[in-house]
Amino acid sequence: MKKMFFASLLVLASSQAAAGLMGSITHDYGVGKFNPAGNDLLITNSVVVSDHSSGRFNDVFDFSAIGGTVSALELVLDYSHAGPRCPWGLCFLGETWEARVQGSDSSAYSDDLFVNMSDALSPQSILLTSASDSGAVDVWSHTLSQGSLGLWFSESSWFHDAFALNSATLNVFGEADTVPVPVPEPSSMALIGLGLAGLAVSRRRRTSGSAVTK
Repeated sequence: MKKMFFASLLVLASSQAAAGLMGSITHDYGVGKFNPAGNDLLITNSVVVSDHSSGRFNDVFDFSAIGGTVSALELVLDYSHAGPRCPWGLCFLGETWEARVQGSDSSAYSDDLFVNMSDALSPQSILLTSASDSGAVDVWSHTLSQGSLGLWFSESSWFHDAFALNSATLNVFGEADTVPVPVPEPSSMALIGLGLAGLAVSRRRRTSGSAVTK
């Protein structure tokens, strides 16, 4: 019974240990590296995201192959030269970039999650959970239903601006799928014990019989 008790504890501990970081997807941008959609310029170790490029930057992180129950998503952005810059306190004259996680209304982007960017925060972490959905924002439920996260950027100043995006990483947290380890029931353990005992008696008999023959 003690062995069964400790075996049950081992199964419980292994299932709890499965909770946490289930997987990560990293896009390193640059020449010869990951090339996202859009016509933004690739340089050595980054992609230059412009607010006036003919094809705007957008990227997708497909995490559908990561098995388990997802409880949180963390998007980590490593970038530079994104500001904010507000000359004379007038931000509409400077540079004010926002990271946008796409929701279900991808045609108008009206329900996307907007996150202000700042060079001082880079690498910047954006956490997505069920609490991210509020009002028209449905990025969490939409992202889970798609098994992928869509990312793009917007900038609201009057002038042409650009920043360098070095990498983006999506960390997927939750409870991984585990195969339970079967623990024999008491009756099964008893049958196994009787079978082993029978084998031992039979072996002793054969051994003693061979000794008498000699």
